[in-house]
Amino acid sequence: MRVLYILVFLCLPSANLFGQAVYGSISGGVTDASGAAVPNARVTITDTGRGVTYSTITNESGNYTQGHLTAGVYDVRVEASGFSAFVQKNVQVEVDKVMQANARLEVGTVGETVSVNADAPVLKTERADVEWPK
Repeated sequence: MRVLYILVFLCLPSANLFGQAVYGSISGGVTDASGAAVPNARVTITDTGRGVTYSTITNESGNYTQGHLTAGVYDVRVEASGFSAFVQKNVQVEVDKVMQANARLEVGTVGETVSVNADAPVLKTERADVEWPK
């Protein structure tokens, strides 16, 4: 009987094998020049290394999230009727992290584009604890 328990224990996979994240996310808010939310804006996220494009739409609060992104560099384009398009280049997505890419739209036509080339801060929303710098 003892041998049976040992065999069952050895056949069980380690808990460390489960739950390993392989994706990251891009999340943000879209506002107009006055700071008001822009609902139903089209957000296009392009993986610059692979050429894969993802599309989503902002909710009624002007927020969006695109998950299941492989690690890499992405461009984020935001378009809404009556506004110039907004582009943020070189958003670095890392595994198990949420990258922030907010957009402030200016009044204009979709044919006009406002580009931002800046590093996006990492946003940790999946944990409530605070990590102190060492």
